[in-house]
Amino acid sequence: GLGKMIWLWPITTAVSLFLLYRQKADWKEFYATEIVFVVGFFYALLWRGAFPDIYPSSERVTDLYFITNYLPGATLPPLDHWLPPQPFNFYYAFQHYAAALMARIFGLDGGTAYNLGFCVLMALSISCSWFFISRFCRKPAAKILVLLAFVVGGTGVSPLVHVLFDEQKLGRRVDLWASMRFTGSYDEFLNTPLANTLFPKQTALPAGFELRDIPAENFSYLMYLGDYHPALGSFFLLMLTLALFAALEPKPNKNTAIKNVPLNSQAVLLIALGATLPAMMITNTWIFPLQGLLLLLWALYRYQSENITQWMALAAGVAGSFLLIFPFLLGFAAQAQNTPIRWVEWQDHTPLLRFILQHWPLMLLCLLGCVQKKTRELAFYLALGMGAMLFFTEFFYADDPSGGKFVRTNSTMKWWGWVYALGVVGVGTMTIASTNKYVRYATVATLLLLCSYSFDLARDWLLAGKQSATKLHGHEWLTRDGTIKDMVRYLRAAPDGVVLESSERGSYSNSTTIALFSAKPSMQGWADHVVTWRGPSAHARAQQEEQLKFYAGEKADALGWLQQNRVRYIIWGGTDQSKKPDARDLIQSQIGSYYQWKSFYENGNTKVGMWILK
Repeated sequence: GLGKMIWLWPITTAVSLFLLYRQKADWKEFYATEIVFVVGFFYALLWRGAFPDIYPSSERVTDLYFITNYLPGATLPPLDHWLPPQPFNFYYAFQHYAAALMARIFGLDGGTAYNLGFCVLMALSISCSWFFISRFCRKPAAKILVLLAFVVGGTGVSPLVHVLFDEQKLGRRVDLWASMRFTGSYDEFLNTPLANTLFPKQTALPAGFELRDIPAENFSYLMYLGDYHPALGSFFLLMLTLALFAALEPKPNKNTAIKNVPLNSQAVLLIALGATLPAMMITNTWIFPLQGLLLLLWALYRYQSENITQWMALAAGVAGSFLLIFPFLLGFAAQAQNTPIRWVEWQDHTPLLRFILQHWPLMLLCLLGCVQKKTRELAFYLALGMGAMLFFTEFFYADDPSGGKFVRTNSTMKWWGWVYALGVVGVGTMTIASTNKYVRYATVATLLLLCSYSFDLARDWLLAGKQSATKLHGHEWLTRDGTIKDMVRYLRAAPDGVVLESSERGSYSNSTTIALFSAKPSMQGWADHVVTWRGPSAHARAQQEEQLKFYAGEKADALGWLQQNRVRYIIWGGTDQSKKPDARDLIQSQIGSYYQWKSFYENGNTKVGMWILK
């Protein structure tokens, strides 16, 4: 509950300043990390400020919908703004709750919370990674290279993209996407002599068989993509975990002897470390098994080195966090889809050469990390964990409703980028600081090649249109139409109520966007997504058919149907008018006794506006 909380930020700011003052002895280290946070925040803002639109592409609108559910600050679970009066209790949306909480504290709208929340999460990941890197690597150039490989680095395909794809012949750009979605999505665009030699066209495929779509989504790619999706939170929790690993490492004192972290500090750090496991479950459930494996390997490493004495603190962090999220899990478990982990069938594996080309940096870093066992044991365990995870992601997958060429798409899209981050930051930091010069040189070469992706990122940022730059509310693409802008402004100030908008297709349409940017619930969201999340029992597609009949003026008992669904506002746009010019008059005759027409634009027979419950 608690609703809007704008009264809170002066209190939390004062408490924060007091806590920082108490830590003034460590300000030097604190400021170094905070400078990285600020730089990371403004780098993310460079992307979101230039391209802030939240439109029906990828998962932007669905992420805004998740945030909007939490904006009113109602008792959890809140109202589902895409299927009222059902509660929103079916998605791992902890980071969306955090963005909405920020909005409630600072008085932000949902779109601005989306864009600024994106910048905060990315900056937190960057600053936590810097903390880890700085603890094990002393040379500034080496530290910056590891950080850049994480922030702007691509995959093993990135250095070869421009010799595998001739963009001039294609008449289109493929660089940023081809590095991540090389297998299954961009095979048809391979058009250079080298590409034809390495990947000849396969003519002996079984009838109807398609090469599996097996993508990755690295941190750098997500920065470009701009989705406030759970992958961002899982990257932050990974980097927080690595930072806690670093903070718990014994450090040399002035006499070069090794000293352990004080027990009281160790307990706090271990509690926080344990809490990352349940937090991952409600932030990005797909990564939960990988996070568990990472913590297990670290615990084994510390047990072997006998550098930890407070195992109960770690267990308390796990148990306490599970206890805190237990009320959420009760509802979530009942609504969650059954996605068992299954063995990958032979025809669904990544073709060997494509797998090597995409993941050779990880495989090389794994090898380099494993040879560090005698000199730096943590490097060995991180490399072992990263290699085990890479094996796991190739031989197992989460069996979700996708099938055919997309059978592994969701699994690798969630897993591979996370494993890449672990490899680059976790293992790359250790190997670039190795006492073995050949290990160092191999690491530097690998990370530099990964950084070739930065060229394509910079080129995209410079060449892409920036018509909505600085409009962080995210709806400039929609409200550039003055009539829609007036409608959004009106609905924001209007009393709460369910909004009905027409829907042309089941997903990725403009439907519900006026309601979302007005912070109002829609009668129903995108039908395909609702069915995916809630199952066929939601009757979403049947309801969409009823919407189509209503907007055509052909819905039997239209008034009763609206009252049954508690609709207060009915949007009538220009596209609705163009599809069937006489439909508005038919609807008016059906519902005019209970709904009043409010016009926002009229030109001859064309009318744009909304019906409002009297």
